[in-house]
Amino acid sequence: PSPTLSFGTQLYEVLLHLERNDFDAAAAALEKSLSGIARASVNGFFLRHLQLRLQLARNELGPAKETLSALNELRRELQFPEGVLDFRLEEIEWNLRNHNPAATAAAIEALRPAAARDQYLRFRLGILSAQALAQSGQAPEAFAEIQSVIELGEAQRYRPGLTWAFLHAAGIALSAGHPLAARLFLSRGRALSAQLHLPVRLAGFSYMTDILEERFASSSALLALARHREIGPELEYFLGAYGLLNEVSLTV
Repeated sequence: PSPTLSFGTQLYEVLLHLERNDFDAAAAALEKSLSGIARASVNGFFLRHLQLRLQLARNELGPAKETLSALNELRRELQFPEGVLDFRLEEIEWNLRNHNPAATAAAIEALRPAAARDQYLRFRLGILSAQALAQSGQAPEAFAEIQSVIELGEAQRYRPGLTWAFLHAAGIALSAGHPLAARLFLSRGRALSAQLHLPVRLAGFSYMTDILEERFASSSALLALARHREIGPELEYFLGAYGLLNEVSLTV
C-alpha cells in the first residue's frame, strides 16, 4: 500500500481504540506508529495529537502537559498557521481538569468565533463549555448549554461523540436538580452505546443507572466501581467532576 494509505490506516486504528475506550490497545498502536515516524513531521504531529487525547482520557495530566508543550514547540517548528492543525480543545480540557477556570473561560471565548462557522467544533466546544459552567457552580447555565449541545449532536448525528455528551448531560442534570432528566440522558446514552458497540462506555452508563435506581447504596458505590474495572478512568473522572455520588444521595 502507499505510505499515505498506510499512515491513514494507522491513524484510524488508534482512533477506533480511543472511541472504544480500549486505552491499552490505543497506547500500543501509538507506540508502534511513532517508532517509525520522524518527530518533526506532519504525521508525527497527528500521532502526538492522538497521544494527547489518550493521556487526557486516562487522566494522565502530567504527561499531557509535557505533550502539550511538545506540540506547541512542534507547531512553531513546522510553521503551522494559527488555527491549523492545532489542539486548542485539548488545551481547554487540560485546563478544565486542572481546575484553571480563568484560562478555561478565556480559551473557550477565543474559540467561539471559529465555532460559529463550524458546527462540529461548536458541538465539541459546547461540551467543554457546559463542563466549565458546572465546575464554576453555574448549574442552571450548564444545564441549558448541554441541552443545546445534545440537540445539535442529534440533529447532525455526531456519533459516538454524542455518547460522551450524554454522560456529561446526566451529571450536569443532577447538579442542576433534574434527576428525571439525568435518567433520560443515561437511558439514551446507554442505548446509543449499545448500538455503536462501545462496551466500556455502555458499562459506564449501566453503572450510573444502577446508582440512580438505588441498586447500590451510595456508601458502597466506590466499592462497586472498583469491581467494574472495565469502566476505567473515563467514568472515574466523570464521577469526580460532578461530585456525582453525593448528588445521587441528595436527589434520588
